[in-house]
Parts: sequence; C-alpha cells; structure tokens
Amino acid sequence: VTQDGFYACLDIWSIFIEYIKTKDENRLLNKESSFEKYSQILRSLSQELLQRIHNAQTMAENLEETTDLNDSETAIDRYRRECIDVLSKLADIPNLSSNILHSLISLLQPDIEKYKSIQKLIQTSPNDPSRQQFILNNDSIHACSQILNSFSNLLHAFSSIANTCLLDDDNNQQQNYFQTRLTLVHQFIQLITYIIHARFDLVECSSKKIHNELIHAQTRSFECVTNLIPWLSQMLVLYNSNQDNRRMIQELITHIIDTCTPLIDINNFDKSIAISSGTLLSSIVPLTRQNLPIDQMNSIKHLIHRILSWNIVINSKTNFQLYKLSIKIISFIILTDQQSTEQFFRQIFQPLDTLLKEPANFFNHQQDQYLIRHSFLEYTKLLSELIESLRTENNKLRQNLFLSVQYLIVNLNRFLPFIINRDTECETALISLLLIIFE
Repeated sequence: VTQDGFYACLDIWSIFIEYIKTKDENRLLNKESSFEKYSQILRSLSQELLQRIHNAQTMAENLEETTDLNDSETAIDRYRRECIDVLSKLADIPNLSSNILHSLISLLQPDIEKYKSIQKLIQTSPNDPSRQQFILNNDSIHACSQILNSFSNLLHAFSSIANTCLLDDDNNQQQNYFQTRLTLVHQFIQLITYIIHARFDLVECSSKKIHNELIHAQTRSFECVTNLIPWLSQMLVLYNSNQDNRRMIQELITHIIDTCTPLIDINNFDKSIAISSGTLLSSIVPLTRQNLPIDQMNSIKHLIHRILSWNIVINSKTNFQLYKLSIKIISFIILTDQQSTEQFFRQIFQPLDTLLKEPANFFNHQQDQYLIRHSFLEYTKLLSELIESLRTENNKLRQNLFLSVQYLIVNLNRFLPFIINRDTECETALISLLLIIFE
C-alpha cells in the first residue's frame, strides 16, 4: 500500500462520516438514524484507527513513500495526524464518543504500566549514590523507544479528542459515565505524580533520542490533563448539589494543583516540563478559583514565595516565559484582594519601576545595555499580557489590577519622551502598552 493510497482511503472515510452526521442532523422523526444503520462499521473503523495510531511508527514504515512532506513534518507525524483527524470526526458522533473513550482507556492502561517499567533500566552508581544512569544496549534502546513512542501516540490521540469525548450537552450522559471518566482522569494524575518522583529526564542517558522521547511523553501527559480541565469545570457546576461527586472533583483538582506547583521552579532542569506544568495550572486556576479556596493551598503559597524570590534582572537562569506564566497564574488567585494584589505587583515590577525612575541610566551603561533593554521589553510585555488576560474579567478584578499598577502607569508615561526616537523596539513596546491601558 502506498502513502497516497492510504490517505485517499482516509479521505473517503472522512467524506462518509460527514455525510452520516449531516444526514442524522436533518433526518425526519421516527426514522432510523444513519448511525444506527452503520454503527458496527463505524465502531470497527474507530478500533482500527486507534490501533494504527498506537503503532504509528511501524504502520507508517510499512507504507511505500509516494508523498512529498513539508520540512516540519515526518512521514510518521503525517500518518498519526491523518489518522487522528478521522478519529476526531468519529468522536464527534454522540453515540460513538463513549465507545472510543473506553477503547482508548483499554489501550492506555497497559501502556502506562510499560512506561513505569522503564525504571528497571536505571542503576545507581556504586561510587556515587546520588548519580543515576540508564543502562542501555541496542535491544533496550529499541524496546524503550517503542514503549515511549506508542505511549506518546495514545496521549496525542487522547489530547486531540478529550473535549469531544468528555463534554456532553446531555447531563444524563454525563452522569452515566461520570465514574468511568473520573477514573480516567485519576490515571493521568497518577502518571504525572509518578513523573515528579521518577524524573527520567534527570537521569544520565547515553542516548539523546531516548532522553528527548522521555521528555516528549512527559509533556504530552501534561497536555492531556490540560485538555481535561473544561470537563472538570463542567462537573463542578453539574454536581453542585451532589456533595459526594463534587467532593471527588474538588479533591482531584486540589491534587492536580499540589502536584504541578513544585515543578514551576527556575531550578527545574528541564524547562519544557516546567512550562507544561505552568500551562496546566494557568488553565485550571481561572476555571476553578470560584469553587475552591486555591489561595489557601500551601502549594500555592509556596509558589508565590518562590516567584517573589526570582530576581529576573540579575538571574540569567530565569526563564522569562516561565516567569510570566507563573505571574499570570498567581494574578487570577490574588486579584480578589486589593492589598495582596498591590503588594505582589509592587515587588514583581520593582525592577521595571527602578528603570523608569532613572531614565538617564537606560542609555549610559554600555556594559549592561542588553540586560537593561531585555528587562524593559519583557516587563512591558508582561504588563500588556496581564491586562489583556483580564479584559473579560469582572470590573472588580480589573480595578484591583489598575489600582495596583497605577504608579507604574504614571512612570511609564513620564518615561515615554526619553525613549522616543532613541530605541525603536522599546518605543513601540511602550506605546503599545499605553494604548492597551487607555482602552
């Protein structure tokens, strides 16, 4: 079978699925739906696609190459993407989504155990107990790579169809499958908890390929949980009067937050894991802060203390993307309290305020010029992004932010004449920020 032949076959299935969905949406009452007529075929197709996604590496290699690829996509990437696209269309059929979810769970469960078995390949150095390394030969490298790729493929599939499979407009459907879906979420959280303790990315590895595949599988797992957040938020609302189910959801969200916050640290060796953890928290906090006392959690208190200790100007290790993400997370938590907000932002923006109060120094320190400009640009972008992120929030939160940074806005206005026609990039960033503020 050629690549072109396989993808043409998928195109035909896509057209057929769209035809069934359109026909069912427009069908007359009391007539047999198209899904009922073709249900067995569609279930078989979903099973076949899941298996092909699971074994994408092997399946793609068995196809004769006839298709030109773009620079950003390998043959395996395209194979997986094309299969997931069709699976996503199948998952959009209400009567089929739960079946796909159950099939995916059945494939994921043994893969999670295989992932954990990688621990057996790690040995502690007899001369240095703190040093761990992977003991790999050609066979174990191949086996490990196969486990990681198959696992990542399933995570990719789940991440792509999570919202479709989990979010139902029908509340009865939600209640029928609540326990099954909650179990699935627990499995992902257990995996992330395992990752925190195992941290395979910190283990010495002679194979760069295996190291990258380990990190890829880890970041995929965070992505999957991030895509579960809308469902968790919906469940909090749906089970508002059911105390037992609501308590289970709250405990799970608390566990997610407590599990992720320790990874948001400038000392985290792998920044992609820290960013993935921060992205997950930035999704969960805005949706759940009204239903949970997030500001009282010890893990969040420790995160705030950790962020305030990062001196972004002098510490070149600090990843500004992670820093900005962390501040946005905390902002959604503390903005309800004016005093806490003001204290937090005064400390966060203190380096920028210092630059604004001493405009003459902005161009006089040739040795530190790059660092000064970089700090100015990053802090102005941070303030712009904070204001933009609160655009749809209620008036109280927006007012609290404005009152907390109004001194900064005044100083930014005063600084504008010093920067005009002297640094185009800084001038543009500052004018853009002021325009956002005055909107």
